Amino acid sequence: MSDSQVSVGAALGYAWSLWRTHWREVWGVLALNALAFTVLCAGLFANNPLLMLAGMLGVVVTQYPTYGSVFRLAFGPEHPGDERFNLAHHGLQWRGIELKMLGSGALILLFSIALTVLMALVLLSGLGALLYAHGVPFSQALKADDAFQAAGPEGLQLHVIGTSIMQLVLMFVWIRLSLAYAATADSGRVQVFRTWKLTRGNFWRLLATTLVLELPSALIMVVGAGSGLALDGKSAPLAPGETFIYSLICGGWAGAAAMPLAAGVQAYFYRNLKTTD
Repeated sequence: MSDSQVSVGAALGYAWSLWRTHWREVWGVLALNALAFTVLCAGLFANNPLLMLAGMLGVVVTQYPTYGSVFRLAFGPEHPGDERFNLAHHGLQWRGIELKMLGSGALILLFSIALTVLMALVLLSGLGALLYAHGVPFSQALKADDAFQAAGPEGLQLHVIGTSIMQLVLMFVWIRLSLAYAATADSGRVQVFRTWKLTRGNFWRLLATTLVLELPSALIMVVGAGSGLALDGKSAPLAPGETFIYSLICGGWAGAAAMPLAAGVQAYFYRNLKTTD
C-alpha cells in the first residue's frame, strides 16, 4: 500500500476494531498492565518516589506481553501454524516475541542515551564558548547553581533552545523507530533501524495517532495536578481518595486502552508500509 493510502483515521479505526473484538481474549494482561500504570499514576499524584518506581518496574514487566498479545492477534492470520503466534490464556505470556521486543526496546534506549549524551556535549560546547566570551571560567560556572545563568541572558536562551531541540530530536527519533516492536514480532528477529525507512514520509501520521491516544492520559494528569494546587500555586500531594480515583482512571486508560490501541496502530502502519525483502 502506498503512503497516500495510509491514514490516521484508518489506523485508529483498525486499532479500535481489533481491541473491541478481542479484548476478552487478552483481558488478563490488560488488567495487569492497567494495574501497573495505576500504581505509577498514584506515585505521580501522591509525589511518592517508591510508588513511581514500583509502577515503572511493573510497566516494564507488563508492556511487552501487552504488545505481544496485540501483535499475535494482528499478525497471527499471516502466520498459520506458527506456534510463536499462539495466544496464551488471557494473553499472559513471556515468550520469544516478548524477549525479542525487550531486546528492541533496550537497543532503542541505548541509542537514545548515546544521542542524548552527544547532544549534551554539543550544548556544553556552546556554553563553554559563551562563558569564554564573558570571561567566566568553566570550572567556576559548574560550581554555580545554574551554569547557564553564569553566561548571562545568552546562556539562558541557549539552555531553553538547546533543551527544546534535544527533546524534539528525541521525539522525532522515537516516532521514526516506533514500528520496531511490530517489525520484531512479525519477523521473529530483533529489528530497530531497519524500520526507519518504513516511517519515511509518515512521521506526522504516526505523531498524530500517538497524540490522539495519549491526550486522555495527559488531560487526566493535568486535571489531577490542578486539584493538588494550593492557594499559593504550589503543587501538593492529592488526598488518598482523590489519588485513588484519578490513578484508577488514568491507569485504566493508559494500560488497558491506550497501550493496546497503540500496538494496534503500529501493526496497521507496519503491515501497510513494509516492503518485501
